[in-house]
Amino acid sequence: MIPVDCIGALQSADGGLYLPWGPCLSPDDVRRMRADLIGMIEELSGLECWPESLLDDVLGRAIRGPLADLMPNLAHFTERLTEARAEAAARDALDRRTWRYDR
Repeated sequence: MIPVDCIGALQSADGGLYLPWGPCLSPDDVRRMRADLIGMIEELSGLECWPESLLDDVLGRAIRGPLADLMPNLAHFTERLTEARAEAAARDALDRRTWRYDR
């Protein structure tokens, strides 16, 4: 018996419902992806100096968010983290090249 809100979903041999256009994720895959997302958010917050309240809010939304948001969130935070890392590397390179009086 397929619930009304799952009409159109396919049923695997083990009885689970899935959508053919989405990736098939095991519970371990989901846990790993959420852990990766949490790590990205924490690193980004450190690079961008987020206040603790913002970090808590974003982490709460990411952890409790629907499964459908997981992959878009990973893509979004991967892009933001790539940009933040590049900016931090550029700042570090500039700081190393800057002449200082105290040397």
